[in-house]
Amino acid sequence: MRHPEALEQLRDESLLDTGVDELIRFDGPAQGTSRVATRRTTIGDRVIEPGQTVLTLMAAANRDPDQFPRPDELVLDRSPNQHLGFGWGPHACLGTMFGQLAVKQLVIGLLNAPAPLKLAGTPVRRRTATVRGLDVLPVTFRQ
Repeated sequence: MRHPEALEQLRDESLLDTGVDELIRFDGPAQGTSRVATRRTTIGDRVIEPGQTVLTLMAAANRDPDQFPRPDELVLDRSPNQHLGFGWGPHACLGTMFGQLAVKQLVIGLLNAPAPLKLAGTPVRRRTATVRGLDVLPVTFRQ
């Protein structure tokens, strides 16, 4: 709803898969996570000792300009797009494929709606530290 031009562009079915990944990168569900070090290691110039907690901010990584040119823009045909919206590697979310499918079906549903979806109030996000979602999204299909 903040980027109605993006929804219109997604009418081009060739953009659906890359567009879904870009939506997840741009405003993804996983903001961060933590891990406990099992052995001494170094990250950059910082030594991490066994038992210390490391907080990773995946949402910040998804806006890294070294990895994503124009990181604060929705680029629906962005490729490659190795975002961390659902984690990565052995720590990737088991629901990644379901999440991608759900976003894709939501986009298709919005494209097929009888009238454009419009905000009818102020959205309210859930107050959580690592996983984002909306508590309240007041909308209307009225023109």
